[in-house]
Amino acid sequence: MALDEQYSHREAPSADASWDHRIRVEMRAGRRFILEHPGLGELLLFRDRPHLAPDTMARLERRVATLVEAGFMPHDAARVWISARTYTWGFAVWETARSHEHTAEWGRHLAALPAEAFPTLVAAAGALSDTVGDTQFEFGLDLLLDAAESIRARKAE
Repeated sequence: MALDEQYSHREAPSADASWDHRIRVEMRAGRRFILEHPGLGELLLFRDRPHLAPDTMARLERRVATLVEAGFMPHDAARVWISARTYTWGFAVWETARSHEHTAEWGRHLAALPAEAFPTLVAAAGALSDTVGDTQFEFGLDLLLDAAESIRARKAE
């Protein structure tokens, strides 16, 4: 199955959902796709030329239009989409390269640091070692979408 066909079979958000919910559904589906097809995820990130298939352009039009319809200026809508996609794909490829044992080892190392020399790292060891998985992905996605909403709201004033 071709890359475009594989990628297009992901979950689609409801057309009447809020812009941020629609982006969130798209990003979660994109992450799942890369986690399920790690080789294709790397292909998406590291190919040497743009992916310009007709289906890709139609999906991109719908995604950016969703943001414009929500009140983003077209250039801001494009940047929000690119930021969300880049975050999601980068996170998922990072995640495929990290095993739970890898993150557990990192957590053990942080927790074993001397607290008097590294008080902040020891206090934050749990969060610093939780570099893969839903909790960290959703936290980063919340940051990105909250920042995007701030941009949209400022432009609407």
